[in-house]
Amino acid sequence: INCGLLLRRALGGWRDLWLPCALMGWVMFCPVQWQEFLWPSCHMDTLPLLFLTSSMLVLGRERMSWWLRLTLCAVFAWTATYSFAAGLTLWVLVPLAAGCGYGFPEIASRKRFLMAWSLPMAIVLFLYFHNLKNEADAPFAYGQGNVETMTRSFGAVLQAPEKGFKFALTLLCANFARGIFGDRTLVATGMGILGAGVFALGLAALRRSWKQFRARRAALPFAMIALYGMCVAGMVAAGRAWASKDVGGALNNRYACFA
Repeated sequence: INCGLLLRRALGGWRDLWLPCALMGWVMFCPVQWQEFLWPSCHMDTLPLLFLTSSMLVLGRERMSWWLRLTLCAVFAWTATYSFAAGLTLWVLVPLAAGCGYGFPEIASRKRFLMAWSLPMAIVLFLYFHNLKNEADAPFAYGQGNVETMTRSFGAVLQAPEKGFKFALTLLCANFARGIFGDRTLVATGMGILGAGVFALGLAALRRSWKQFRARRAALPFAMIALYGMCVAGMVAAGRAWASKDVGGALNNRYACFA
């Protein structure tokens, strides 16, 4: 529903809306996501995207007062933080969209929103990462036990960055690589590179039309959604790539919603 409303805001009437809306529904709820629906713990994975799209809807409603939009977006981001680690990205993506002018045509109003946003963002991120420990039992924590895992994960990725990048790119197109003849890992990695290239071209097109506020207002929410997927792919790669001999874990059905 949220994505459909964002499409309506961007494209206008139903005549231009029905096909992309149908495609999005097909991708979001295709049977390949069976683990998302059957594993209760995986229900959390979809919640940050729900809160992100809700934030984009609220943020782009310019008739609403800025402080009410700030409050609602902060509540969405705070709730997303409790749902899944990917919810942390909202604390960065929401102000990024606002800083790009989404919902705030005037520079002064953007600065006011960003300054007010920085306080809850700093508090939540500090409390989240301060003394962060792995609470999972050792068998479900790749044998780490209750230790600080973030430093080790990022350290492992920095030692072998090519593996982390490959893992993230493979995850991005893991679903699109299904049913295609050939090694699925290679196909997914190649399509992930292609997908990242298409996203870069989209950003270049957005930059060329940057001064056209209507075009920027229409495109920015979807740019944030795509960027969210890439950020989560990077987060999963940081936490999982080092624990895998190869990038096979990127093809796991549990990550279908991110792909």
